[in-house]
Amino acid sequence: MMRTSSCTKPIAITSCDTASTDTACTDTLSSTGSTCTPPDIFLTNSTNKLNRSTGSLRTPTDIRQTQRVNSQSPLGDCETSLSAVQDSANLKQSTQYIGRFAPSPSGSLHNGSLVAAMASYLDARAHRGRWLLRIEDIDTPRVILGADTLIMQQLQQLGMHWDEEPIWQSQCLSRYEQAFNELQARGLIYGCSCTRKEIADSAIALGLHEQGQYPYTGTCRQGTNKPVRAWRLRMPEGILSFEDRWLGLQQQDTQAEVGDIIIKRADGLFAYQLVVVLDDAFQGITDIVRGQDLMDSTERQICIANYFDFKIPRYMHVPLVCDEQGRKLSKQNHAHPIDTKHALSSLTGAWQALGFAPFVATSVESFWTQATALWAQRFKIKA
Repeated sequence: MMRTSSCTKPIAITSCDTASTDTACTDTLSSTGSTCTPPDIFLTNSTNKLNRSTGSLRTPTDIRQTQRVNSQSPLGDCETSLSAVQDSANLKQSTQYIGRFAPSPSGSLHNGSLVAAMASYLDARAHRGRWLLRIEDIDTPRVILGADTLIMQQLQQLGMHWDEEPIWQSQCLSRYEQAFNELQARGLIYGCSCTRKEIADSAIALGLHEQGQYPYTGTCRQGTNKPVRAWRLRMPEGILSFEDRWLGLQQQDTQAEVGDIIIKRADGLFAYQLVVVLDDAFQGITDIVRGQDLMDSTERQICIANYFDFKIPRYMHVPLVCDEQGRKLSKQNHAHPIDTKHALSSLTGAWQALGFAPFVATSVESFWTQATALWAQRFKIKA
């Protein structure tokens, strides 16, 4: 069954005037470099008082170099074995709330991104938990040089501070390879030679398509004698359900409605569905708060987590922000970047998009203090 995502009215925004953009200002931000990259930014880390108190500057490159040599911190070591990830995830998830925000560096954050970031940040703060940042740069052809720096600067200017060193997916490829090999050894992965047209034609022939969605019907499940284009993971049969903290009970028969999913693409890149599950386990994520556009990914991600015996996090999928044409704000639709020069106005717009009444805040800090209390009240979160 097709799910529909709820949209909130557009957030009032101003035009880009700082060169921190998505595709709206591609003349200043491109895959070959940025002519408007801001200065190095402060990366706050509550476990590192020196950074917070002295304002020492650390760039994304600095962090990645530190992670490569920091063998004492499990969060700084993307070479961690899969079994160690499982042990680490179980330990972390038994102690405290850990949330995350995981943007893709294909441009700067826009107002739709801000709504998802705000919801995840407020939920973590209301639970007195930790809020982590992950740069999801696994889809390397879409990565724009300097976008990760821009994203982190935007978050900082809006008063959103992460609690551990960020991680970059591009630094964790060996872990994804380990997981892929394990699934393959268990007979859960097979090569697929089908084109998109062949998948669509097969679904149409079986009457399984709905609103332009074509589930994979298992053409190559028993093998193929054609060149393999991608690798698929077998999805279990039967209905899988979970309780969404925003929308209530959700159910999907993933095998029937989606089919076996791609976890390694034709270009050799690991697919989002696999790596996000591994990353969440690695970081010990207990609660995932994100936009409703990712709702349909949830059951397949739960299936993957079950294959590795990972603990399943709690989920909350918040409404999307749409433009005047009813389209979700996105980089593909040339959504304007967040106006960080008027941080309170931007924060208030995102707050209202989440369905809350506006309130008076005299500073970014007072906004977060009041918003956190109201969020805790709405969702009955005990301090």
